[in-house]
Amino acid sequence: MSEFNRKLLIIGIDGGTWNILNEAIKLKQMPYLENLKVKGAYGTLISTVPPISPSAWGTIQTGKDAINNHIYEFYTFNKKTKKFNIVNSEFLESTVWDILSNLGKKIALINIPMTFPPKKINGYIISGILTPSLDSNFTYPPDLKKKIIEKIPTYQLKYTEEKRHGNPIYNTKQFIENRIKNVKDRTKACVYILHNYTIDLLMVNFQANDILQHSLWGYLNKDHELYNEKLKNYIYQKFYRTLDFCIELLIEEFRRIYPNELLTIILSDHGFETHQKQFFLGDWLHHKGLLTIKKGLTKLTIKRKSKELIEKFHLGFIQTKILKILRKILKSITNTVKSNWRESEFSSLVDMERSLVFSTGIGLYGYIFFINKEQYDDKILKYLQKELNKLKDPENNKKIVKKIFTKKEIYEGEKPELIPDLIIQPERGYSFVGLYRGKKKFLEKISITESETIGKHSEEGILIINGNDVKSQKLADFSLRDITPTILNYFSIPLPDNLDGKVIKYIKLINDSQRE
Repeated sequence: MSEFNRKLLIIGIDGGTWNILNEAIKLKQMPYLENLKVKGAYGTLISTVPPISPSAWGTIQTGKDAINNHIYEFYTFNKKTKKFNIVNSEFLESTVWDILSNLGKKIALINIPMTFPPKKINGYIISGILTPSLDSNFTYPPDLKKKIIEKIPTYQLKYTEEKRHGNPIYNTKQFIENRIKNVKDRTKACVYILHNYTIDLLMVNFQANDILQHSLWGYLNKDHELYNEKLKNYIYQKFYRTLDFCIELLIEEFRRIYPNELLTIILSDHGFETHQKQFFLGDWLHHKGLLTIKKGLTKLTIKRKSKELIEKFHLGFIQTKILKILRKILKSITNTVKSNWRESEFSSLVDMERSLVFSTGIGLYGYIFFINKEQYDDKILKYLQKELNKLKDPENNKKIVKKIFTKKEIYEGEKPELIPDLIIQPERGYSFVGLYRGKKKFLEKISITESETIGKHSEEGILIINGNDVKSQKLADFSLRDITPTILNYFSIPLPDNLDGKVIKYIKLINDSQRE
């Protein structure tokens, strides 16, 4: 069929992993997904370094490695200015949507990370995470916002308005119902777009899966202390059955409206695994004498010291009120630094002039920047590599660090001040946090009653490609950077020279003139 009649539907199951989805299939809760997998091409889709949402979704949309997009977290740290900046769509200089728009293809993007602020495209955008609120201009064109809110009054952009924890001390079933509602509302938004606008390509991301797995992973994993078979089955019967139904509804509605050639790609930006322990780099670097902390109390230390006092005296149910009182008292006798998020609070603690390095990271990979005395960089680099590679969990003698990437290994572009000098990949089950807390214990177990990250991201995601000409097969492992070249190849568009990815060969006859 001519490429002018081709349609493409891309469905993101955020954090999708075969460990969970295969179990859902086995339990007969995702029959439609099973059919797509059996009749199509499927495999593992390797995430970015690191496998975190902004990095991954930036790569999906550009075909470039995350570091080449200057993205490794939800923010960047500039070691020259010592400032933080939240990442957004402006970090993506050229996307596959730009190329398709310029060639007249109509595009719809629903809940895709790294699309805020929404850029002008030949189509429609309802932006995803990192969108500030419903009060912001989160759609393109701008008037689409009013239409979506009128059609779906309960539409949510993010999940901070409720507790994300899925532990027994919270209402777990209500939490699951909220995730189901998120999936249904995303589907309603897609159907609205399909019914009211002409579309060549639609991409939607079901982020609810990621949120659910972060909190409820212990209930789903037989090796976890929280494992509960009854609750596990409930999650599969309720959430994953609904997700399967919405995928079916979306694909079949697309086919009904556009009875042309349709290719469906189902992917995840990363996988998932158990989160066992986290290592605090700021404390460790301070202990090593490489990171210097200012004297006196700041907002971050006020929080920590207040909490320590509460825990010491076991104040129980009045903890919250006492905590607020203590913080007010401490604030009244100290100069505090105002800030909205903990990474910038941490930077206010650090004496940047006297420190040799600075660490960041919110709980996955670790990042270290050399910020002073560059003549000692090579010496510090070798020392840090040696010391980090020696880190072990004292309870089981397992290594904590899987691999250390240096900036020279993974980056040769402009703006080197935005790229960490060291990126630390943890072993399975472990994570790194850049913060300094003033504690001597660097490695701490994830609390099953307090943490909302009982599950954490892993590198291995999922991929299913289904369509009339798709060969039923198990694919070799591909990368997120291969999605953009594959999209362009499907529409018979030549690939730009600056892509890091290659075309995924999923059919018997693919245009071999395309770069592999």
